[in-house]
Amino acid sequence: MKWTKQGRELAGTEEAIAKEYANKEIYIYGSGIIGERFFYAIQRLTDWTVKAFIDKYKAGDICQGLDVLSLEEFSRRANADCLVLIALHDDIGQEVKEGLSVFLENKRSICKTYNEFMRHDFPLLMLHQYQKVVVNSLSCIVTERCTLRCEKCAIMLPYFKNVKKYEAAKIKEEIDLAFSKIDFVGDFTFTGGEPLLNQELEEVLGYIAENYLEQIGSLKIITNGMIEPGKRLLNCMKKYGMYVEISDYTATNPELKQRVMENYEKYRENGIRTYLLSSAQWVDFGFEALHHEEDTESSMEAFFDYCHTNCRGYIDGKIWYCINARFAEKALEFAYDESNMLELGKLGNGIEEKAKIVEFDLGYNARGYLTMCRRCNGGCDINTHYIEVGRQCRNL
Repeated sequence: MKWTKQGRELAGTEEAIAKEYANKEIYIYGSGIIGERFFYAIQRLTDWTVKAFIDKYKAGDICQGLDVLSLEEFSRRANADCLVLIALHDDIGQEVKEGLSVFLENKRSICKTYNEFMRHDFPLLMLHQYQKVVVNSLSCIVTERCTLRCEKCAIMLPYFKNVKKYEAAKIKEEIDLAFSKIDFVGDFTFTGGEPLLNQELEEVLGYIAENYLEQIGSLKIITNGMIEPGKRLLNCMKKYGMYVEISDYTATNPELKQRVMENYEKYRENGIRTYLLSSAQWVDFGFEALHHEEDTESSMEAFFDYCHTNCRGYIDGKIWYCINARFAEKALEFAYDESNMLELGKLGNGIEEKAKIVEFDLGYNARGYLTMCRRCNGGCDINTHYIEVGRQCRNL
């Protein structure tokens, strides 16, 4: 979307949203990490009250001090005006939303998927009702080095001519800046490259947890599982409730399987919530060539809005709307696109300055699309140029 009135694009839209949410009894469907993320956001930023969680697999348990209900028990307890927040990824969250209509057909109730609530409605409500800035996710880059050389790396690391060094002192300064401007990040990730190659990672994790954990819904690292985590890192992660996602490339590289699984078990044995991402589908972004050279400006704006990537990166005190595009520019030695970045240090603290962050996160920029969009097949949700996961470079 193209900025026409920065800081005021969304003024007035919150009124209809606020009316829809008013006086609702809140339930969270799903008591896992995403459910906790919803709970923390509501608890730490608002005066709203969550009544209970709904989870058919954990019914009867307690989560965050609240009952976990079955669907049947929820149907008995809920009043006529309730809000159900579906704490699942949207690919299955939409199906759940449709299924819940059976339980809500006689109630004046609404269901919201993760995308609808955390990426749209909630940031707007928090901005205009509480003057607080909420962004759904932020990935803090801590290294440009990696233990693998994937031919179709999503951020083209094997093709960098030079590699930047990320030092703890500078990263901590940038974290301070981010949380001086942003009141809550739903999902804060440390990644790279391979983040465990940064020998100061534990120091950085400890710093953000000690100072800003109340401003974060969930805190994690993403790793390829090749490096054994040290005891101090594991202790730090356990202490602050962090979790780890391991990108599993072993189907293409079976020689890595034993090492990855050993490290997977080490995280789990040390009380770290660990997720092995084995079913991810890779796509070829195609940044090396032009794909939309003849497309009109309006067509490119429509393509950008349709893509609506969720990959916000954070480097050098700037939020990068599409981190894939930013790194592709580095690999191809192109100038960085100013429409792809929001420099937090240049923003003030007034309501319109706060609104610029929310608008940028929602997809507003000066051009209406990014320069690299003309060289891109689209983000993961719309791209059908499927490729083999983690195939290694042979000729570099």
